[in-house]
Amino acid sequence: MKILIVDGETFLAELVKLALEADGHACFAVSGLEAASELLRSVRIDLVSLDLAVGGRDPLVWLEDATLSHPWLHGRVVLLTDRVLEHDEAARLLACGAQVIPKPFTLHQMREAVRAINPAGRAPSPPSPGRSELEA
Repeated sequence: MKILIVDGETFLAELVKLALEADGHACFAVSGLEAASELLRSVRIDLVSLDLAVGGRDPLVWLEDATLSHPWLHGRVVLLTDRVLEHDEAARLLACGAQVIPKPFTLHQMREAVRAINPAGRAPSPPSPGRSELEA
């Protein structure tokens, strides 16, 4: 599975990347939403791990746009946060199918979240007919 890790804390992103790669996943770690958007345009990502505290554009708006542009990501997002979500934020995350892992978190929690989204190595949805992986 191809996993995009978006976290402004480079050390944490690399730690998560190493753990998930050890589980057999191909991981891409980026520190900002612009880089994440670029990667989504060029690689068919199967799961996104997004830190709500990443700087720049509003991460919830980015997530909503990403799941609209790439509908197969709906339900395939893990959101990391160290704060209590407001009711409207929680509703927006629910609409994107995102699950929340509170910070601080353990690598075990992250691995379990990935397994829950991709049980038994289930293949993600195939790209739309007539589109290559890079276009999808």
